[in-house]
Amino acid sequence: MCIAKSDGSLAAAPPADKPQQQQSSQAKPSSSKRLLALACLLLLIAVITIVILLGLLASRSCDNGASESDGLQSRRSPKSLTRAVYLDESGKACQHQDIRLPKSLLPISYQLLVRPVLPSQGQKTSVNFGRVKMMLNCSRPTDAIIFHVGAGIRISDLTVTAAQRLDEVSRQRCPSLDLLYIRVSRQCTTGELLNVSLSFEREIEGDKLDGFYMAKYKDKNRALRYMASTHMEPPEMKATFDLEVIRDWRYKSLFNMPLARTVPDTRCSHLTNQSGCHRDIFQTSVVMSTYLVAYAVLPMDYVSLQKVVKTSRGSIQVGIWAPSSSQNQLDFAMSVTEKVLPYFEDLFNLSYPLPKLDMIGVPQFAAGAMENWGLIIYRFSTLLYDPNYTTTIDKQTIAEVISHEIAHQWFGNIVTMKWWDELWLNEAFAVFTQYIGVDAFKPGWSMMDRCYVEFVASALQTDSLLHSHPIIVPGLSDPNEIESMFDDISYFKGSALIRMLDAVIGRRTLKRGLIIYLNRFPCRNAASSDLFAAFSEVRWIRFLENRTYGS
Repeated sequence: MCIAKSDGSLAAAPPADKPQQQQSSQAKPSSSKRLLALACLLLLIAVITIVILLGLLASRSCDNGASESDGLQSRRSPKSLTRAVYLDESGKACQHQDIRLPKSLLPISYQLLVRPVLPSQGQKTSVNFGRVKMMLNCSRPTDAIIFHVGAGIRISDLTVTAAQRLDEVSRQRCPSLDLLYIRVSRQCTTGELLNVSLSFEREIEGDKLDGFYMAKYKDKNRALRYMASTHMEPPEMKATFDLEVIRDWRYKSLFNMPLARTVPDTRCSHLTNQSGCHRDIFQTSVVMSTYLVAYAVLPMDYVSLQKVVKTSRGSIQVGIWAPSSSQNQLDFAMSVTEKVLPYFEDLFNLSYPLPKLDMIGVPQFAAGAMENWGLIIYRFSTLLYDPNYTTTIDKQTIAEVISHEIAHQWFGNIVTMKWWDELWLNEAFAVFTQYIGVDAFKPGWSMMDRCYVEFVASALQTDSLLHSHPIIVPGLSDPNEIESMFDDISYFKGSALIRMLDAVIGRRTLKRGLIIYLNRFPCRNAASSDLFAAFSEVRWIRFLENRTYGS
């Protein structure tokens, strides 16, 4: 005879004369089996836990062995807690171990004189000679003067002057940080003005597309032409800039600001063995970051399409520049600009503050374009439109790039991020508003639908990788780390976040928040917290309006 056990199995029934004894003997094995199963389960959990912990430790060990060029990934590993010591030219430790400058001395103005010598036919080298005078304000006592000096720049005739005598005690140059460290004989006093003057000389190279670099192209007669333009850094330390350019008569020059006057200059004849030099003197700039300073020396072969663009707040002189062989490819860029520039003025309720906006197409450029204030520089492919050869998708891309750089005249130029760790304040808003601008230019292109495909999908893909990072990465101090921030996360994930914000709070609230943000920090630096405070303020205003009007 069989009976059912508690676990659902079958067992033989005990003899009738010993029911209690048999039942007791059956219960003991069942209890023992349960204890054994529980012990095995606990042991299995312990083994799995140990394996997971060993895997994590091995992963961290691998991270510790990663290359410094791994950028943001190496920043998360324990290795990043012990940073490399930057050395000067003699192998000694740099006295300032950060690419970010201290705020003991703040620049007020720069007076810059440059004499670029570009090669003639058959010559291979070119040199930029110049002199700069910096006026600095002592915000807190210090005996150290620190500023950036790019690689390959030779310095001479450096002097430091102030109302009271100030002598140079020592000098240290740190190439890995592009820094020059000057120790002076005494500490400056708060509010004291210092003047630092120096002469410089640097070969103008074409293979390194930074600083003041050279490019070449062939004109419509197949003759080789040379030109030079800038690509500068960094964001903090805003000041005004005065520029004078001594140039050969065969060239013309452009700056962020309009040309004030041109006068003859013969002092450059010993550099080129030719006479006929001119000095272009430009208007003083508005207060701006050093990375936005730009000037270009162009051959006379360059031509421009000029137009006065009317806005609801005034007028702006717009010029589109390119070699004469591309003269018939400038109209589309002008049509985009004359629509988008006034539109952004109205959208942000803030005037474009400069009297002119020039756009130059150059043969070689490190990026697609650069938003230098009043002098935007593009690759040929992102500015010039040939109706016979340019595809529709490339035509839309040109419009996007132009709109993006015009948006930067507000996001980045008028209001600038405090440091590169908040790059998204410049780039993400320029990406998002570039679609708004092109949508205003050509509503039939449905740019707000295309933006999802172009940057939201790209952001999701990049954000799924192991080397992804937050939109804001505090504590950037290494040049390689800063360079790694110019990626899809800062540009596209940040734009996707703004797109989500637009969908949640509405375009009206987004617009009002941006107006508060931009108008609160003109010609100043701002942080993400300032932007969020502006949006919060708008939400509170909307709450009061709804309560007041009963909507």
